[in-house]
Amino acid sequence: MTHTSGLGDMYKREPHWTLAETARKLAQQPLRFQPGTRWAYSTAGMDVLGRVVEVAGGMPFDQFLQKRALDPLGMKDTSFWIAPEKESRWAHPYRWNAQTSKLEETTISYLYGTAVTDRERPPLGGPGSSRRPGTSPGFTR
Repeated sequence: MTHTSGLGDMYKREPHWTLAETARKLAQQPLRFQPGTRWAYSTAGMDVLGRVVEVAGGMPFDQFLQKRALDPLGMKDTSFWIAPEKESRWAHPYRWNAQTSKLEETTISYLYGTAVTDRERPPLGGPGSSRRPGTSPGFTR
């Protein structure tokens, strides 16, 4: 499921598909290349691994991570969603606009048009490896 899996990213997806639905849709797409023959960045493999964790772990991906990794590490503010009462702490994403020579607030594509607090958005494994709030809709600290 690494970046040598041949899985392509899903650019057109419903924002509230579960990991099971996401994995089913990915399985219907042709591979970009035969597994192991090339390297191409893709979050799809991590999304599928999130589903594997759900099935093997017997619980939703976010709950598994909470129980097996985040709680033991004492990571109380780490989640796939920002709690509404902590939204004011969220670092909004910006991009440099070379034409205007200014930073402009931008959207996060992996939010698929949803709010950072939207708990109906699935805990996607691919984009869920954010480094800090605002860099991805995934983990936030």
